[in-house]
Amino acid sequence: MAGKIGPYLRRLRLNQGLTQRELYHELLSERQAIRFEAGRNDIQAERLFTVLARMALPITALTTLMPAPNRNPALQSGLTKLSQWPDATLTPEENRALTTYVTGQSPLTLADIQTVTPLLGRFDDALSKRLYQSTWRHLQAHQTETEYSSLASSFCIGALYYALFHADLAMAQVYLERWRNAAPQTIEQQIQRNFFTALIQALPAGAAASYQATAQIIHGLRAIGLAVMADALVDNRRHILSAFGLHLAWRRDELGALARSTERHQAAVAIANYPGLAAALSGQPLAAFRTMIE
Repeated sequence: MAGKIGPYLRRLRLNQGLTQRELYHELLSERQAIRFEAGRNDIQAERLFTVLARMALPITALTTLMPAPNRNPALQSGLTKLSQWPDATLTPEENRALTTYVTGQSPLTLADIQTVTPLLGRFDDALSKRLYQSTWRHLQAHQTETEYSSLASSFCIGALYYALFHADLAMAQVYLERWRNAAPQTIEQQIQRNFFTALIQALPAGAAASYQATAQIIHGLRAIGLAVMADALVDNRRHILSAFGLHLAWRRDELGALARSTERHQAAVAIANYPGLAAALSGQPLAAFRTMIE
């Protein structure tokens, strides 16, 4: 089990919008959690069961999380890289192996679906959309299995973000409706669904309506101590508005969310990659905005 469960739990965690601190609280140190999800450490069985419970997954989900052995070394290498870092750079051979694997016509097991879902958005837009649709059809063959609702909810979240980040409102509406038929498994997922519903309904009316429709959800998260999730929704809302050509200027809460996220992940921000950010900063460092929430 060592080296295999961690990366797959990481994918589920990200799909559910959980931070490492939230999922592994009082179970693993920050360093242990990072090494576990990178596949370099194992986890004690009783702690693993606690992690599964926090993600609303049954113990039987362990078999779902384990992928079938891959005989293609390039495919295995590519999957390992992506399990450790979703934006990892792949070799041409790994990309070809990955494309063949994802576009294959063979029926997909739940383990296969769990593996390919994070990869669907790596292709050109037309192919990615077809792959989301075909993978969803494969998933429907498993509706009677215990893990279906959890995986279906996670799949819809990923598809919604892909659709909205690519300004495809019709695709987003399809997966929002599909998600309504696959009940959210966690409080976080219910909050995300409310956020998506409000935003998708408001987008045709413009930026002001979109901010207004989602403000109460974000303020509520801060009020109950879920500031990290609030920041994530603020940043995702900005990204979505940008995709639809509706983000005309940076707001104070968006600068604050980006500053705090950068600090939490100890990552450098390439300012040139964020349209309008340099002008919004007015020569100040991003860290100067870290306390802004309004």
